[in-house]
Amino acid sequence: MPRVARSLYGLSWLLLPACSFLLDFDELQSEDEKSPGGDAGTACAASCDDQEPCTKDSCDLSSSPPRCKYEPIQGLVDDGFDAEIQADTVHRATLISAGDAFYFTVFETTNARNELTLYRVRNASNEYEKLTSFSGLLPNLLTPRSAAGLVADTSNTSAGLVLHGFFALDDNVYHIKLGGNFDPASAPLTTLATNTYDSLNPRRYPVAGPIAGSIVGAWINKDGTITAASPDKPSVALGSTAVPATQLALIGSRDTPGVLWTGPGGVYTQIAGAQPSQLTDCETRAGIYTNAMAVPILSGFWLSSWTKAGLADGGFVGSQQLGIGCGSPLCVADRRCDGDILNSGVRNPAAATASRAGDPIGTVFAASANPYIRLGDAGVPETGINLVVARIDFGDQPFQRPAEAVTIGTMELSNMPAAAPLFDGPDWPAISILPPNRVGVVWSEPRRAGQVLRAKRLMICAP
Repeated sequence: MPRVARSLYGLSWLLLPACSFLLDFDELQSEDEKSPGGDAGTACAASCDDQEPCTKDSCDLSSSPPRCKYEPIQGLVDDGFDAEIQADTVHRATLISAGDAFYFTVFETTNARNELTLYRVRNASNEYEKLTSFSGLLPNLLTPRSAAGLVADTSNTSAGLVLHGFFALDDNVYHIKLGGNFDPASAPLTTLATNTYDSLNPRRYPVAGPIAGSIVGAWINKDGTITAASPDKPSVALGSTAVPATQLALIGSRDTPGVLWTGPGGVYTQIAGAQPSQLTDCETRAGIYTNAMAVPILSGFWLSSWTKAGLADGGFVGSQQLGIGCGSPLCVADRRCDGDILNSGVRNPAAATASRAGDPIGTVFAASANPYIRLGDAGVPETGINLVVARIDFGDQPFQRPAEAVTIGTMELSNMPAAAPLFDGPDWPAISILPPNRVGVVWSEPRRAGQVLRAKRLMICAP
C-alpha cells in the first residue's frame, strides 16, 4: 500500500542553472486572501454588488450617508464555470487557452467505444461547447488511442486562431490544423507516423508545443524510441532502444526542439542532433514512472516534473520538480538532492506559465495543479487536488539576482476518501493560464458509476 503523506505539498521549488532559489508555496500563502462578496446592508440606497469577483463589497455604515465600499482582494475566486463530463473511463485530458477561451480534449471510453472530443469554454460563458469529435475522422474509421497535444497559433492575424492537434488513431499519429469553424472535414490532416505509435498506455499522448519557431509534436514509439515532428519539417529521431521511454515531455533550446523522458534507467533529456543526458533522480528506490511534464519559464528554461511510484517500504509515490536550462547541445540541471525537491504523496502534477501584457520584463505567472494522497485528520487516507498560483519576478535581466516569488492564492479543487490498493481519486490534471486573469483546470475523478472529467475556471485576483 502506498505510504501517504501527512501534509500537502504544492509546487515546492524551482531550481534553475545560474540562479537557485527556493519557492515554498505553503510558507508564502497570503494571509490577506479573502473571499468576495459581503452584506450590502439595508442602509445603503442600492445593492453594493459590483459584479467584480476580485473585490470585497460592503456597505460602510460609518459614513453619512452610508456608501458602498469596494476592497480589492488577492487570491483565487470561482468565476462560475464548474462542469462535469460523464464517461465510463476518462483516460486523459489536455488543455490550452487562446483569445477569450479555454480549449480541451478528452480521451475517454464509454460502452466499450473510444472517443476523442474537443471542447471550448469562453470567458463570457459558464457552459462548455462541444466543437468536434475525432472518431470517424478518416474513411476507414480508425479508433482514437490518445488525447490530443494542442497548440494555439495566432501569429497570422488575417487567419485568426488556428488550433493544431497531435493525436493517435490506432497506432498512427496525425496532425490536424483546425480553423475557426473547427470542422475536421475541411481541415488539413497530415499523417506523421504509421503503425509505430505505442498505444498501450492510454494516459500517454503526443505532447506538443511551439518550439524554436515551429509547432512541434513528440511521441513514444513501440520500440521505446521517440519521434519529434512538425507538419512542415522532417521528423527527428530521439531516445534509444537501450533505454526505452515510458513517459515524455517536450522541451527545447532557443533554436532546437528536444525532449525529457523517463525510462527503466532514470530520467533523460536530449536536444535534437545531440546525445542524451541523464538527470539526477533523487528518489533512489526502485519504481515506475507514471508521468512527466515540462513547461517553459523563460526562453530556454523549463520547469519539469516526474512522478515515481514503487512497492519499497510498504509502497510510495512522489514527484520531483527540477528547473532545466537548455542550449546547444544539451540541457543542464542541478544535481543536488537537498531542500524540498521531492514531494512525497504528490502524483502526476501539471503546471502552466504565462506572461501578461504590461507586466515588467522577467515577470512570470506560474500555476500548478497537484494531485495528492495523504492521511486526513482521522488518519484515513484521502486524495485530492490542490491549485497554487504564484507570481515570479526574475528581474529585468533574468538570473542576475535571486528571483522573488509571491503566492497569489491556493485552492483545494477536490477532495475525497481513498482506499487501497489504487487510492483512486482526483488525478491526471491539465492546467492553463489565460492572461490577464483566468486559470483553467481539468482532471479526472471517480464516481460510483464510471468517471467524470471535471473542468473548472477561476479568476486570478492579483495586482
